[in-house]
Amino acid sequence: MAHTKSALKDIRKSRQARDVNRQTEGSMKTAMKKFIARTDAAGADEAYRKAVKLVDKAAHKNVIHRNAASRRKGQLDRKLSALKSAGGAK
Repeated sequence: MAHTKSALKDIRKSRQARDVNRQTEGSMKTAMKKFIARTDAAGADEAYRKAVKLVDKAAHKNVIHRNAASRRKGQLDRKLSALKSAGGAK
């Protein structure tokens, strides 16, 4: 256990940061899963925008690396394109 006041404060701060980071990453993953589960092109646009916004926010807060954010946004882009092309073919 920490002995100094500053070490105790560092422990408190790191726990608070961990909680915020977990919440940010969890909401991002949930939004991505909700978008990926979509099968209709009509409602997918709104889910896509929300997911991309949360991915960007997580990258901005350094919860995920910016390259990881770019990769995830690319995955979402491919899914959206597939939905739109399948919706247009019907």
